[in-house]
Amino acid sequence: MRNDFWTSRPMLEYIRDYARSTRIAPMTLLLDVLARVSALTPPTVVIPPLVGASPASLNLFVATVGGPGTGKGLASAAAAQLIPDIRGAVTTQPASGEGLAAIYANRVPVPEEEGGHKGETRIHCVTPRALLRVEEIGALAGASSRQGSTVTPTLCSAWSGEALGAFNKLEANRLTVPAHAYRLSMTVGVQPAASNALFANVGTGLPQRFVWSETTDPDAPDVKPDRPAGGMPCDLTAIPQDPDAATFDAVYQAATIRDSLGYTLTELRFPDEKHTGSRILDGWRCFAVPVSSRSTRMPCRSKPRSPHCSPSWRDA
Repeated sequence: MRNDFWTSRPMLEYIRDYARSTRIAPMTLLLDVLARVSALTPPTVVIPPLVGASPASLNLFVATVGGPGTGKGLASAAAAQLIPDIRGAVTTQPASGEGLAAIYANRVPVPEEEGGHKGETRIHCVTPRALLRVEEIGALAGASSRQGSTVTPTLCSAWSGEALGAFNKLEANRLTVPAHAYRLSMTVGVQPAASNALFANVGTGLPQRFVWSETTDPDAPDVKPDRPAGGMPCDLTAIPQDPDAATFDAVYQAATIRDSLGYTLTELRFPDEKHTGSRILDGWRCFAVPVSSRSTRMPCRSKPRSPHCSPSWRDA
């Protein structure tokens, strides 16, 4: 990654300096930080449609490539130091497609004072966000290889913010999560020798949904630098707050965000896709730069379709 990218904004420079002071690859730390920022961002925040008419989700999948003992998990720990508050996101490991829906929803009895009958239940939103962490890709491969497993197609749908769960004949087992009513981020450690566990699913599109980085830093200084002073210069309070719990329950029970009172999508605004090189936009310098390392040699999203820049907010 060229140096003018890291020096373009104080936050990026701080992440680079913090990473090198802890002997972590800067891009790996940046992506883990972004995964945590994604996890704390409300599901009501979306990206304008680039193709089609529906908005795109901010759900983010990150893959860190490195051999045994190269510190694939160090970046996640460092990112937690920089972004400690992820608004109560559930942190777990994906076990099944059905289990992903159960992270966000369960069924609770309908109170008698609300006209509920014995045994009658309704959907309840347990949490609107989760941050999945798979230390080694083999664990995800094991979950996806079980007979009848739906974890791979469910993850593909979740990356796009699509509805999760399925209609089950038994109401007690019926868990559905509406589209754009949950946030899911995931970080995965990938050993090159075990990477086929992920690329065996290339036909499903799962590997292509990840942003890739590696644990090496070719430009690391010989002498470990001091840790940068102060905290990360990033105002996370600018991120909108969640709708209240009653609104989430109403959306989950309606199984759609449409016509649900109080649930409004907010779209990020980005520069024109035709933008190339760098220029000043609203006081920020934006760069159309590769994210993935050239030496990873794995299918990756190497050229972002839109520049990396500071977003602004507007209601959809």
